[in-house]
Amino acid sequence: MQFLAIARPNEGTSPTEVLPYGKPEAEKGWVYYTDDISCSVHYIADMSGAVLMLEADSLEVARSLVAALPDGSAQPPEF
Repeated sequence: MQFLAIARPNEGTSPTEVLPYGKPEAEKGWVYYTDDISCSVHYIADMSGAVLMLEADSLEVARSLVAALPDGSAQPPEF
């Protein structure tokens, strides 16, 4: 199944707090893409988060995939 996850940092998180996670998240996103887990990743227009299209067997698996991303400041994504 495909799942759409909308991930945003917690309200009040400054860009400087999120910046260190950019490269590790991009690397993990690339692994997901090459492993056919992530169909696509898009930034939200105002750069306040990202939208991920994931392939997973269940919602729980999709949630665990997003939880494995390195950004420790993110709130739980919407699915």
